[in-house]
Amino acid sequence: MEQSRVKIPLYLFLVPLSIIFISRILPFFLYGPHPLGYDTGFYNQAINQARLASAPHFRLDNLGVEAIFRALTHLGLSNNIILYFIPILITALSGLAVFFVVKLYFSERAAYFSLIIYSLSFTQYLVYWEMLWKNIIGIFLALAVFYFIEKGGKRNLLPALLSAIVLLFIHKTSFFVLALALFFYLPVKKIRYKYLTLFLIFLLALA
Repeated sequence: MEQSRVKIPLYLFLVPLSIIFISRILPFFLYGPHPLGYDTGFYNQAINQARLASAPHFRLDNLGVEAIFRALTHLGLSNNIILYFIPILITALSGLAVFFVVKLYFSERAAYFSLIIYSLSFTQYLVYWEMLWKNIIGIFLALAVFYFIEKGGKRNLLPALLSAIVLLFIHKTSFFVLALALFFYLPVKKIRYKYLTLFLIFLLALA
C-alpha cells in the first residue's frame, strides 16, 4: 500500500503537545500544589531517600526507578520537578513516539491523528493523575522497542534491546506485556529478530 506523501507542518505539532502540557498543568491551578494521586507520596519518599544516598533496595522492579531518581537528584532537580514535570515531559515524548511508530506502519497523516488521539486520551490522563510514574516511562520504552525493531537492521537491535532491558528494571508488568506482544509480533512480521524474542523471554524468566 502506497503511503500518503502529505507532510504535516511542524507548527501543527504544537496542538497535541499543548493539550498534553496544559491538561496536566491545569490541576495545579485548580486544586493546589499537590493535586495528584496516592502514589505521589511513595515517590516523594523515594526521591528523599535518593537524596540521602541510602543503599538501594535492589528489587528488580524498583532498581531502575531508584537509579533515575539518584541521577535526577544529583542534577540538583527539586522533588516537584521530578514528580510532576518529568512525567509530563516523558508523556509528551511518548506522544511523539506514537507519531513515529505509526508513521512507519501507515502515513504521516495517520501518525499525526494518532498523536492527536493520544493527547486526548483520558486513560493516559488518568495515568498521570494517579501518578503512575513507572507506567509513564514504560509506555515510552515499549514504543521505543517497537520503533527500533520496525526500523530494522543490526544498528537498531542494540537500542531495542537496551530499551527492553531498562523497561525490565523499571516496570516488570509493562515488560511482560511487551515480551508477550513481541512473541506473537516478530514471527508474523518475519523479522529476523527471533533471538531478541528469546532473550526477552530469558529476561522475563529471571524477573
